[in-house]
Amino acid sequence: MDAGTVAGEPRLSEKNTRLRFYLLSGLVHCADCGGKYHGVTFKRRDKTCSYYACANRWGQGPSGLKCASSSLVAEGHENAVFAAVVSFLQSPEGFEPEM
Repeated sequence: MDAGTVAGEPRLSEKNTRLRFYLLSGLVHCADCGGKYHGVTFKRRDKTCSYYACANRWGQGPSGLKCASSSLVAEGHENAVFAAVVSFLQSPEGFEPEM
């Protein structure tokens, strides 16, 4: 596997991440197989679609089988994580100034 691909799969290569930065790539783990989710961008007709998919979806996971987990729409999940972090930081227990 070269450095430009995830699990040897060209659809998950660096060229697919040029159009967008994937904030959660590698941080989200699959509930089915434990693999890492990575960002994937593709164009279908005139629409660009960005989502996260388990790296074992195209390669073999720990069980030796391809993962059948669902992909996640990138923008919706990134917005939800961002909102949770902002809420946590704005709460009294989230951020305490060091003084």
